[in-house]
Amino acid sequence: MAGSATSTIDLGSTPDNSFSVTITDANITTSSYVEAFVMVDSTVDNDTDAHKHAAASWKLSTLPASGSFTLYIDGLIDLCWGTFKIRYAWA
Repeated sequence: MAGSATSTIDLGSTPDNSFSVTITDANITTSSYVEAFVMVDSTVDNDTDAHKHAAASWKLSTLPASGSFTLYIDGLIDLCWGTFKIRYAWA
């Protein structure tokens, strides 16, 4: 079964170089291939210009588990903080 969904993640108010966030989704299995994308137009404060830049400098990687996946976020240029929507797809 393949699909897609969105989730809101809060990386806090203090800048950091890396985060990990677990997103619960009953459709994800340990054998799922999961891709995640930052939705730059749906931040809480709608400051799309700043968040487009922040999103462009992130590296996102996922680790699927049974009923969830862990999203690892590493800042390549900028430090990470704030609330974002993540669009993810699995197969």
